[in-house]
Amino acid sequence: MNQQFRASMQVLRGHKEIKASVTWKFLPIDKKINEALKSFEVLRVEVCKKYAEKDEKGEPKLIPIADTGFTEYVFDDESKKLLEKEIEELMDQEVKLPSPIVKISDLGDINFP
Repeated sequence: MNQQFRASMQVLRGHKEIKASVTWKFLPIDKKINEALKSFEVLRVEVCKKYAEKDEKGEPKLIPIADTGFTEYVFDDESKKLLEKEIEELMDQEVKLPSPIVKISDLGDINFP
């Protein structure tokens, strides 16, 4: 998600002079973005599994990431290129966001990042 938008939403949520009714108008945007990010993550993992090298059981190979407790998928060079292309196509998808009507005067003297 656009970091500037996320920072702006934090400002709206935490600004004491903004009416709750104004912040309320922006919540559907935040919800839609969070839903899209969750869907993206599910699809990203599926694509990683699709292109990952497989073990003897046909499961995607995972290797530990040093000193993190996390793992990552293993890809050969050709599969990594295909993965990157498919992820890039996924990232190029647009999400239609609701367009709240908010008066500039409702925002007061907020300084957005």
